Amino acid sequence: MNTETNKLEGRPTRVLYAPVDIFENDNGLHLRADLPGVTQEALEIRLHEGQLDIVGRRPLNPGRGEGFIEYRRRFQVPRHVDGSKVTARLDRGVLLVDLPKADAARPRVIPIQNG
Repeated sequence: MNTETNKLEGRPTRVLYAPVDIFENDNGLHLRADLPGVTQEALEIRLHEGQLDIVGRRPLNPGRGEGFIEYRRRFQVPRHVDGSKVTARLDRGVLLVDLPKADAARPRVIPIQNG
């Protein structure tokens, strides 16, 4: 946990690392992050040069103007991920990011011919 001053608004901001689960299957990587209180408008996800950055903000104490809690995470994305097909959705404070493997990196069944 880290506390810093928000230079734009002069209010304290608490920076936290969002708890994240990552799993992989034949189709790709799947990331689940808990971001309680974060809305879609206050969430930014960027994929650039092999790094996935997640930043979400929510009020520290809604209605009191006491600053924000900011969730941050950064991940190195494997080369076999097709960055053009990454999708994300936010459902009641749970962020789900799907990072599909490029077609060439997915396992495939090789047909066996007779003769």
